[in-house]
Amino acid sequence: SALLLASMGESIRTFPLIESPDQGKIDVALNRLHRIGAIDTEERITPMGRILAEIPLDPGYAHTLIVAKRLGVLQEAILANAGLESEGIFYTPSRAQRREDPTLEEKARTMREVFAADTKSDFAATVHAFRAYKAYKRELLTQEIGTREQKDMLYRWCKEHFINAKRIGLMEDRVTEVLDAIADTDLATYDSSIVRDFDSDTLTKALAAGLIDGVALKLDESGNYKSATADFFALSSSSMCPREKLLLVDGYTKVNVGAMKTRLLTFGQNAAPLKPAWLMEVMPQLCTARRQGDHAYDPKQDDVFENEKMSYADMMVDERRVPSPDAEASRTL
Repeated sequence: SALLLASMGESIRTFPLIESPDQGKIDVALNRLHRIGAIDTEERITPMGRILAEIPLDPGYAHTLIVAKRLGVLQEAILANAGLESEGIFYTPSRAQRREDPTLEEKARTMREVFAADTKSDFAATVHAFRAYKAYKRELLTQEIGTREQKDMLYRWCKEHFINAKRIGLMEDRVTEVLDAIADTDLATYDSSIVRDFDSDTLTKALAAGLIDGVALKLDESGNYKSATADFFALSSSSMCPREKLLLVDGYTKVNVGAMKTRLLTFGQNAAPLKPAWLMEVMPQLCTARRQGDHAYDPKQDDVFENEKMSYADMMVDERRVPSPDAEASRTL
């Protein structure tokens, strides 16, 4: 991989690989490594890159887990990422099911609200749902029933809680793979399915360290957003996330709507509120804060202020009034 070669002092652009990828794919890979801080502007490996190269996972995923460990939410980050890789574990009743039982859609949303609790985060809801699933699975193992009956009861539990049984099974397998992959690294941890308290905002902050294209900015009051992944989309009606100005979003679906099914709309499936300061903390290499020089004296605070605009990559994500450090301007005003 590009990161492994960089750790050896080589470049994927010049190293004589048996089958070299095309230039476009090389550019994408190197750009992604630069954005997560694994290589510098000269495409040389950084100290963070050397750490990432030692972890047998996708560099973005590994970066999330490194930040998550520092913030105390490593187990939860493993679960949330596994849920995303499984394309989401919750399901919304089909149109045919809703026609048969008009209450199903509201029941599904209520159940998702239960898992989200007071977090307003689809990522936290996934963590809570998986842990509830594993707790029920452990409970079944204590009962004197056959394997077939255990599977049937587990399937019924998933159906009652509006969880896709196949996808949560894939999530379970992925969690095991990740725990095995990091077992001999500094990220080694215990069973992530054990229930414990965690801060959902801290989890979102850690996920932002890896979901670098998932930062979404609100475009209008109708609740439309843009991100590096989708130029124009709305959140799914099943999402627990409030429609705030800045979100972390992952997982998109495209749906044909209208009488003739000719309009194609994009919906974000999993999201959580995001704060600009969190991006500055976990992804400073992608953040730029620029003061605007529009000094104005505030007599109530007896101080001079100016606007400061913060950008994440090419997206302006925040603007606020801050005290001016310009002493000359302050004296003038």
